[in-house]
Amino acid sequence: MITCRVDVSLCMQCWFLFALKFVRCQLR
Repeated sequence: MITCRVDVSLCMQCWFLFALKFVRCQLR
């Protein structure tokens, strides 16, 4: 679990950026 913490944090950041891009596309 401890070794996966870094991977999870990176995954969350990627999903957050993906969500922002998706929302921007939907707004246009």
